[in-house]
Amino acid sequence: LSTPLKSFNQKMKLKALAGILTLYRAEDRLSLLDSKELKDKSTKKAIKLLPEGYEKQKTSLVHFKDTPELLKSLSNVKGLTLLAANRLNAYKVAQSGKVILTATALDYLGKKVSLVKKATTK
Repeated sequence: LSTPLKSFNQKMKLKALAGILTLYRAEDRLSLLDSKELKDKSTKKAIKLLPEGYEKQKTSLVHFKDTPELLKSLSNVKGLTLLAANRLNAYKVAQSGKVILTATALDYLGKKVSLVKKATTK
């Protein structure tokens, strides 16, 4: 007998995402990117903003409504995958060895996770 796969609801998906991001932070595999310093579309300047060792393992950059200049300059960086925060899930994070968040993505994910915590504590 085979049982059908049960799909996860939205709260479970967000809890899984919060859990893996917490784990990455504890293992020092999560970092924050200060994108305010980047003023133009220069990939060389964008690489200088990234933390050291990003190229040694598969790295993902999570962004949310950031400037087109930032996204354009980072899209050319080898070994860096761009992920949108509003479409992020635990599986995409687990596929990455290291995760870099922009400030706007951190704010967005913080609000999203806090809404789930409030809903589950009622």
